[in-house]
Amino acid sequence: DEVDFELLNCGTLISDSLLGDVTWDIEDAPYFLNEDFEIKGNLTLDTDLNNTNNDSLRIRVMNPDGSPPIGIDVTGNLTTVGSNGVVLEPVTVGIGVPGVDNGYCPGQPQNASTASSGDWGQLKFSAGSSGNVENMVLRYGGGISDLVSPALEAGLIIQSAGEIEDGVDINNDGDANGSSLVFDGLEIDNSNGTGLIVTGSPLITQPTINSADLTVSNSTGFGMIMHPAFSGLEDLDGTGDLPTFTGNEDGDSIQIEGGNIPQALSVLLQDCP
Repeated sequence: DEVDFELLNCGTLISDSLLGDVTWDIEDAPYFLNEDFEIKGNLTLDTDLNNTNNDSLRIRVMNPDGSPPIGIDVTGNLTTVGSNGVVLEPVTVGIGVPGVDNGYCPGQPQNASTASSGDWGQLKFSAGSSGNVENMVLRYGGGISDLVSPALEAGLIIQSAGEIEDGVDINNDGDANGSSLVFDGLEIDNSNGTGLIVTGSPLITQPTINSADLTVSNSTGFGMIMHPAFSGLEDLDGTGDLPTFTGNEDGDSIQIEGGNIPQALSVLLQDCP
């Protein structure tokens, strides 16, 4: 599952955590990760800049022999810009000679996928992180990486975001206008374990997820597990549409992480017409 970069005629190898303000765009894509990657600063994924073919910006994760699956940990800020979308996937999505015929680079044939659930770790937003993420696809994640303790199998993990000061949430008020972490257009496919976990102890602030544009499919576990205090599933577009869960082996449902079940059920029903 490793890439011989001497054969590649495209892409950028990322092997260090990110500090400061950095922008990634299509011109230098795909971006290859060969070790755990922490976003400590501000990373902007610009899907329109230098994009003449309206391609998605791809981040491709390797799986070095003898190492736990690689994960991405956002402790700073992650923002997407543009309308073409971002795809996070393992290099096992393509097969063949690296850089020649396996679809690693734009314009190359995309042969049959050899990817499996859990081929890379997960995207994690740690407590205190922030972001505005639109049109993101996560594929074949959920491997047990070193980023999460205790271990969790999930494609996307959102921990309690923001800060609390003197008992007051100083980051947001729990809606899209004030939330420090917003997802608008999110697709999670073929995750090992649960597709999406929203957790925190306690959940001191609320991330916001557009319920109408959330799709979780083909996970080996449940579609979603959430903290009972989470109330950030919101119909930002006013369409009345609910999240889409399909093909998840343990159930196309949202499971509650203990706590106050009546409160949690009110969260699940808030988007119903």
